[in-house]
Amino acid sequence: MPADAFKEFFAPYPDIEEQRAIVAFLDFELSRIDDLLSECHRLVQLLSEKRKSLIDVAMNDKNTEKVRLQFCTRTISREINRQDETLYEPIGVLNRGRGLFHKNKVLGKDLGSSTFFHVEPGDLIISGQFAWEGSVAIAGESEAGCIVSHRYPVLRGVESLDTTFLWAYFTTREGDFVLNQHSNGAAGRNRPLNLSSLLKEKVPVPPKELQKPVIEIVKKEIRLRDQVKEIESFIREHKTSLINSAVTGKIDVRNYKQEAA
Repeated sequence: MPADAFKEFFAPYPDIEEQRAIVAFLDFELSRIDDLLSECHRLVQLLSEKRKSLIDVAMNDKNTEKVRLQFCTRTISREINRQDETLYEPIGVLNRGRGLFHKNKVLGKDLGSSTFFHVEPGDLIISGQFAWEGSVAIAGESEAGCIVSHRYPVLRGVESLDTTFLWAYFTTREGDFVLNQHSNGAAGRNRPLNLSSLLKEKVPVPPKELQKPVIEIVKKEIRLRDQVKEIESFIREHKTSLINSAVTGKIDVRNYKQEAA
């Protein structure tokens, strides 16, 4: 659009005092909303710190054994029977333990040449490309029926090692170091995970009674993170609605200062 044409637009605006009232109203209300969101994130952080403390206790217990990963996990392979006209929902893994994200659904004929596998709740999914960035996550109920490509190794713990505890271990400094040690590459961010060598790595397997508190707090953390995501979505919509209502006069803020005082 030419600049001259833009300058010809007419835009309604109230007098300066009402503009200031609108700004004061929005500053206060949006600040309250941001404070609420910050408190939600603080609660998530507190649970995360508690989880790390419990893992540290479990890892350093005298009865905790070091076992090769290949002997305390199973590599899961549920290859899909691809149908051209069937819709599939691929998922990916966020870094730094931030969970999973869902991609747009796609027809089987448009999935490309990769091999794809079904995901079930409780699976430990590792990004084969970005494991060194902490891209490891546990699938939940919302991931049931979704798929991942062959670039995402899937593991489940055997009887001695709970899958959720294994995820928690990979979020520790030691676990992060292990994932980095087995992610080698020559250029930039291209550091694919060597699953074969990772499976030979020894990991801590604490007694079941020490794994249990970690598992419980991880479940609480996941639930809280999901709730925070819902709150964030609601807040984004509420902010947009609040701003729109204030600047279009749907909310009368002319006496806002007197009411706030």
